Amino acid sequence: MAYTLYAPQNVVIRTNDLDDLNILLQLPKLARFSPGQVLATPGLNVKRRDSAQSDSPVFTQLVLEFDSDDVDDIDALEENVTTWAQRCRLPGVRGQRLAVVGEADDDGDTITITVLIGSVVFYNDRHVTVDVSLTDDELRADLENLTPYVPTEPTVSRVLADGSSEQVQPIPAPVAAFSIDPAQNLPVVSLEQVVLSLIRIGTEAAPLLVARDQFDAQALRDRLDNLQLELAAVRANLG
Repeated sequence: MAYTLYAPQNVVIRTNDLDDLNILLQLPKLARFSPGQVLATPGLNVKRRDSAQSDSPVFTQLVLEFDSDDVDDIDALEENVTTWAQRCRLPGVRGQRLAVVGEADDDGDTITITVLIGSVVFYNDRHVTVDVSLTDDELRADLENLTPYVPTEPTVSRVLADGSSEQVQPIPAPVAAFSIDPAQNLPVVSLEQVVLSLIRIGTEAAPLLVARDQFDAQALRDRLDNLQLELAAVRANLG
């Protein structure tokens, strides 16, 4: 896949391999966008200096997926994504950053664009912010600035250092914990299943009536608690 790296001062470099970035970042015009270089350069007014590390990532790699049916002009889409990637417009963090944009891939259902945004943002030659859009919250705020310029909100995933990915936008729904609260969504069951469950509970409860002396107080409480939980689950299913 072809990628294009954009940097201030009209620097445009094309490559077919993202591994080339490590070499390209040695160029003087690009090296200054490395967090380590920023922290080591005297005379810079650096926001977030205290929390930044010299080995902080230079880029955040993203995969943007758009519904093909919602996109009429792929060229315009690529252009707007590229503009957004180069210019950070977060509150209190504005300026230019490194950006790498891959060519759009359209499989007929989804248009996929790989984008790398730099974590160093220069407002001017002396004012710079590091560790930009590394957190989920700030990255989502960053992506909000793209939304007005694309025909549909993309699904966005962050590519991690080990090559795996995690969805950033839309925010993944949390996995619901099991609950016997009738108000919770429980599996739909038939009346026959409910009746069979009640019969089973009755069978388990019978020894408590006819041979309760065989159980000590703790065992009796445990069995009663279990029966109450099972009965609550049956009620929820019946509801």
